[in-house]
Amino acid sequence: MTHEKALRVCQLYNTVISSIILDRTDWTLENGYRNILANIGIAEDGAMRNIIGQEAESAIKDKMLDWARSQGLVRSEQTEPGQGWALAGSALMRFGSEPDIAFEKGGALAVLIEVKGGKDPAGALERLGAVKKTFDETPSSCRNFLVAGVVTPTMRERLDEMRMERDFNIDDLLDDEAVWLEFMNEIFHHSLRIVPEVRMS
Repeated sequence: MTHEKALRVCQLYNTVISSIILDRTDWTLENGYRNILANIGIAEDGAMRNIIGQEAESAIKDKMLDWARSQGLVRSEQTEPGQGWALAGSALMRFGSEPDIAFEKGGALAVLIEVKGGKDPAGALERLGAVKKTFDETPSSCRNFLVAGVVTPTMRERLDEMRMERDFNIDDLLDDEAVWLEFMNEIFHHSLRIVPEVRMS
């Protein structure tokens, strides 16, 4: 480890310890070590859960694009990131981060899908807050959908109050073809109206 890196680690350690012991009279060095390890564990756990969420989002996007291609809906491929795919019925599909998946029709936002694949129930309401903010900014004619890794009872209550068509569980979408087909019908048949209703073969 270089001197500069060691110095940064020491400064970070000092910052965390200082925040823990500030205004405490019962602090001990042993408590400090335990707190540092707990904080490191929490940070690593959050990072891993975030990676799981990102992988789930990529899986949904890949599966959706594959499905659109298999149905002959893609009229022109994306040539630059963010440009999107031209679909049948003058629709355009874009993948991004805010929003995760968006469909335009006639130049207007028609369908928006937020993918929150994180499995940590403790962060569910925080993720829901980000979803609500995105949904609130869409035009009233836009149909909003959520794909979530976890839905807690409190989150369910709040989802029922949001301007949203439906939510889907990410594991169900990736593992159950009937649920996936139901999702595809919601997007491409009921919302965009660019395919007839597709049934299980």
